Amino acid sequence: MFFHNAYEGRNRWWRWLLTILATLLAWGLGQIPLVLFVYTEMSRLGIDPANLSGLLANPQLNRNVFLLLGLLPFVLGLATLLIFVVRLHKKPLLSVITGRSRFDWRRAFAGFAVWLALIAVSSFALLPSAAYAYQFNPSAFWPLLAIALFLIPIQTTTEEIFFRGYLMQGLSLLLKSKLAPLLLITVIFASVHVGNPEFYMDYLTGFLGYLAFSTLLGFVAVMDDGLEITCGIHAANNMFAVAILSARDGTFSTDSIFVSSVKALMAFSPYVDIALCAAAFAIFFALYGWRVSTLFEPTVPAGRFHERAPSTGVAEG
Repeated sequence: MFFHNAYEGRNRWWRWLLTILATLLAWGLGQIPLVLFVYTEMSRLGIDPANLSGLLANPQLNRNVFLLLGLLPFVLGLATLLIFVVRLHKKPLLSVITGRSRFDWRRAFAGFAVWLALIAVSSFALLPSAAYAYQFNPSAFWPLLAIALFLIPIQTTTEEIFFRGYLMQGLSLLLKSKLAPLLLITVIFASVHVGNPEFYMDYLTGFLGYLAFSTLLGFVAVMDDGLEITCGIHAANNMFAVAILSARDGTFSTDSIFVSSVKALMAFSPYVDIALCAAAFAIFFALYGWRVSTLFEPTVPAGRFHERAPSTGVAEG
């Protein structure tokens, strides 16, 4: 089982702390090229350094380079996290990803397809035609699509493994529960996105939208005993926002096929967000025959003897 995997390898508290700090540091260092690019472009275009939205709205900005540099830190972060899991924790890579013996690609593709269909249909069915514009530009779009297809899955998988894999397993060692780590990670994941433009428009609406999405991902991960479906859902969500319908003043400002604004896209939030997440959960619940009792199953492997360590309650392996 996914939560049982937390007991594999070496689990002294300092190993968890060092891995978290190293991953965050790697992600932070990976942003240096983006920061340099932003300041260079602001200087070139004569834009106030404090006016990032002005840069994003400028038609002379190379949005593909901006996106590429914005996604590269996740490559460094994922590599660091996985190296520390294997080398420091002495855990198999799959242990923080799934409770199965191998990654289930069919589940990942199912998550991708279901969520992409739901958000595509709901977006174009609910948004009035005046709320978005067609802007397809082949010379900008095809490089964008290549970047998105390669790096968006890495970005979203990094977040899934770090939050709903590594951190949720670590909290389960302390709390001996599935629900408590699930709820904590759900709130933490929504909270770390408070810097996104959606929150500037309406803090409560933005937070509830992210909280609904985070709740869906958390419950799917726990109920399905792995991150395959959540990786698919998350990738579809960001791929749609990058390549199909982006917000010119949003988190992803790209040369997508259609463009809108944060205000227009949030017009039906958080109600549509909650409804979509509920619909997706119901579909997967029926598709995979999940049991509610899964949420209350023990996280400690049956028959396992473990000495009590000072912070985690887990003996060093």
